[in-house]
Amino acid sequence: MLIIVGSICLLVVSGVLVLLILRIKELIVHLEKIMDEFKESIDQSLDDVNSMSKDLSNKLEKTDGIFKIIEEVSKTILVPTKIFGKTVRGSAINVVALTEGIKDGAKKFLKEEQCKIKKH
Repeated sequence: MLIIVGSICLLVVSGVLVLLILRIKELIVHLEKIMDEFKESIDQSLDDVNSMSKDLSNKLEKTDGIFKIIEEVSKTILVPTKIFGKTVRGSAINVVALTEGIKDGAKKFLKEEQCKIKKH
C-alpha cells in the first residue's frame, strides 16, 4: 500500500511540475513578445530622436549662417557709421557751441538794452 500511495504522490507531483513547466513556458513566450514590442518601441524612439537631431542640426547650421550674414552686415554698416558719427558729433558740438554763444550774446545784449532803458 505504501508503494501505491508513494506512486500516487509521485504522479501528483509530476503533474504539478508538468503544469508548472507549461505555465513557465507560456510566461517565457509572453515575456519574449513584450521584449519584442519594447525593442520595436525603442527603435522607433531612437529613429525619432535621430530625426529630431538632424532637424535641429540643420536649423543650427541655418542660424549660424544668419549670424554670419548679420556680422558681415554690421561690419559693412560700422565703417560709414563711424565716419558719419564723427562728422555728426563734430557738427553737433559746433551747433551746441553756436547755440550757447547766441544765448550768451542775447543775454548780454538784453542786459545792455535794459541798462540803457533804465538810464533814460
